[in-house]
Amino acid sequence: YLRMQHPWQVDLSKITMPVMQWHGEDDRIISIGSARGLAGDLPGVRFRSFPGLGRFMVYQVWKEFLTELLELP
Repeated sequence: YLRMQHPWQVDLSKITMPVMQWHGEDDRIISIGSARGLAGDLPGVRFRSFPGLGRFMVYQVWKEFLTELLELP
C-alpha cells in the first residue's frame, strides 16, 4: 500500500540477500496485484500467494512458513 502512495528511496534491484514473500490473496489492505508488483521488483524473490487467506494468514500456515524460512540459503 505505501509503495503505491510514495516512491521508495531504495533500489530494490540491488538486494542480494534471499527474500521470501508470502501473501494472502484475500488481504483487504494490500491487494494481491500490489504484492505481485513488489515481488516483480525483488531479484530472486520466493513469492507465494494463498487463495482464501487474508492479512493474518501466517497464523494458519506458520509451520510451512517456518520450514521454508529455515531452508533459505
